[in-house]
Amino acid sequence: MKHGLASHRLLPDLVALTVALLMGLLLWTLAYQVPFSVVLAIGGDETTYRRHDDAPFLHGFNDPEPDSDETWQWWTLAPGYAYRWTESNARIHLPGIGGGRWVVTLLADSGRPAGEAATGSWYVGEQLAMAVQVPAAPRRYRFTAQASSAGDLEIGMQMQPFQPANDPRDLGLVLRSVQITSAAAAFQPPAAAVLGWSVLLLALVYSLGRWLVLPLRPAFVLAVLLAVLLAVLLAFAVSPRRWCCRHWSGWRWRAGVWRCWRG
Repeated sequence: MKHGLASHRLLPDLVALTVALLMGLLLWTLAYQVPFSVVLAIGGDETTYRRHDDAPFLHGFNDPEPDSDETWQWWTLAPGYAYRWTESNARIHLPGIGGGRWVVTLLADSGRPAGEAATGSWYVGEQLAMAVQVPAAPRRYRFTAQASSAGDLEIGMQMQPFQPANDPRDLGLVLRSVQITSAAAAFQPPAAAVLGWSVLLLALVYSLGRWLVLPLRPAFVLAVLLAVLLAVLLAFAVSPRRWCCRHWSGWRWRAGVWRCWRG
């Protein structure tokens, strides 16, 4: 009898939480359909002069340049812009941006002082995206990329090593920027991990509100408001939703709890 009464008392809460979660899933999915474009400044932002904001997304990259022990004002040093040398095998990992197809634009040059081209192959995940011969002059390369089922995007670069005299580093090519843009008129599936954490957070907040003796209706309204807030953050967090470009705009909430700036 007591078990039946307890189940009867829990039923309104289960219904309210289920409705709030369904509303949240719908809103969060719609949030991923808002057009998204971001420029990842490699080596430093020439507007804010911040450095290392790109580091969480890069694997197999050398330290940012230009650099000097005599001054921290790197933007005053030749060549006047920031960049990083990749290693011969480098990756750019962007978790949680959402599934579907994306347009990737890389600004790169070979970095060879004698003007030779850098040869190699670029990959999206394990799939070959394009074979490249990158000349000494900066050039933009554009290709489409399919995100993983988890909503992550990984770009791999395998380059013929460059070994100048008196430089022990593993060098591939010079990369200056990476731009990621939503493919036109394409459905963007939400990142599964982000949805999972959002569901968990909403359920936790609702349960906590009820545990603190909030009435059913205020707890439901609180959960719905949280769902709306998360959707707004997913769609518009830190306009224009750029990561690693300006302060906390370094990563929109899609990627979860991510720190894109150091210090």
